[in-house]
Amino acid sequence: MEYFGRLQRGRGGARALFAGEGPASYRIASAVPGRIRVQFASSPTGDADGPLRACAERVGALPEVRATRVSPDARSLIVQYDPRRLTLAAMTGQVAALAAASVPPAPPALIQWAARLVRRIPGQTETIRARDMPTEKPRGLKGLLLPTVAVALAATEAIPLAISGAALAVATIPIYQRAAKGLGKRQLTVDELDLANVALLAVEGSFLPAAGMTWLIALGEWIRGGTVRRARGAARAVPAGETLMDAPLSNTHLQDNAARAGNASSLPLFALGVAYALNSRDVGDFIDVIKPRNDFESAQRLAVPVPVLGGLAREARRGRSVPNGAALERLADASGRASDEARRALTVAKQNTSVAAGASALNLALALLDLSPPPLSNAVNAAAIAAIAANSRRALPPP
Repeated sequence: MEYFGRLQRGRGGARALFAGEGPASYRIASAVPGRIRVQFASSPTGDADGPLRACAERVGALPEVRATRVSPDARSLIVQYDPRRLTLAAMTGQVAALAAASVPPAPPALIQWAARLVRRIPGQTETIRARDMPTEKPRGLKGLLLPTVAVALAATEAIPLAISGAALAVATIPIYQRAAKGLGKRQLTVDELDLANVALLAVEGSFLPAAGMTWLIALGEWIRGGTVRRARGAARAVPAGETLMDAPLSNTHLQDNAARAGNASSLPLFALGVAYALNSRDVGDFIDVIKPRNDFESAQRLAVPVPVLGGLAREARRGRSVPNGAALERLADASGRASDEARRALTVAKQNTSVAAGASALNLALALLDLSPPPLSNAVNAAAIAAIAANSRRALPPP
């Protein structure tokens, strides 16, 4: 049984002590007569869902298996089988062998490194929880004050460059703080790309475009923050609000499919960005090409969770307990007026995703046509976030 790891016996079952090797390694997390749980780790491309689904299909075809259940959040497959037909050791061996066969071969080391660099967060289909959303009181327009001052100083020719540069540096501090979090986790985020763009423009002496970027970025963050606070406030206003705070908001096919599409685009965009940068000898071209994909991921974290949270809150007001986004999707597929609120929430989420994808595609097209100065790209992204925020209010319950 070397292929699934050393087992520890106890209380009629077994538990794996180490994971198998591979780009999306697996382990037999637990095994008792009649029930086995297999867990997959994240792959270098951030996707354990593919091997998990493939393993579920293969294991489900075994004659001894009664049922299989996939848990995407835990990256686990639970197998229920007839212990009278097969011993625990034999069944565990079959499941482990099929799990190993479901793991794709490891890509070359360079591609693994590129995938880790380009993807925004590890395991992009991970659950977004309402309790993780910001709860502080809205700061109004204070976040736009410093960027506005930086724009005004950069636009005034009489102001010395040292003063304009200092104002720009201070206005960029919030971007730097968010970028530092991504760097600490060794992830390439949209904030890091924005910071690099601002720095490149400042080094070139283009203080006005750089200040304009900081203003547009601050505008997008202000809109995003206000929308998320409004959504969480709506959930807290219902009796089941605290339950909703723990609800997995992104546990939907819509969010998962968007994440898979983003994963699939990572390496081609990375290669395209490198090619453009080598051709023009300008690292800014690399940033312009790969940034739209990160912009999409950033907008997607607002596009789906807010409408889903609104749908859960509306259902709670009607006295129906809907545990998560996946359950909301199943309710939306049901017939009758009882599912109208769920359908509305999912419709809004789909529209939001289309807006985010459209803005990302427009920015990529402008970059490839060399028509996209950095402030224009950020203006498109800020407009997309504003449209998503306005549309999301349709899914939120009334005050």
